[in-house]
Amino acid sequence: MRRWSELAERVAATTRTSEKTRLIAAHLRTLEPDELVPTAHFLAGRPFAQGDGKATGIGWATIAGVIHEVSGAPAEALRAAYD
Repeated sequence: MRRWSELAERVAATTRTSEKTRLIAAHLRTLEPDELVPTAHFLAGRPFAQGDGKATGIGWATIAGVIHEVSGAPAEALRAAYD
């Protein structure tokens, strides 16, 4: 959890989508397969307490970019899987 929270802080600290993508992709590459799903849930949601006001600043474009970078899957496959 510490590694994830450190990643979230680094991602929140940049406004550049390409840097967010790079940070997330590098983190995902260090995980075991069974760690990927819970990590994706945290990255896609609001991991902080509702009253906290913090946000990771990760949008759909960044998430899709990371999935493409890590998996090499084309955008069409991602859209089909999402639908």
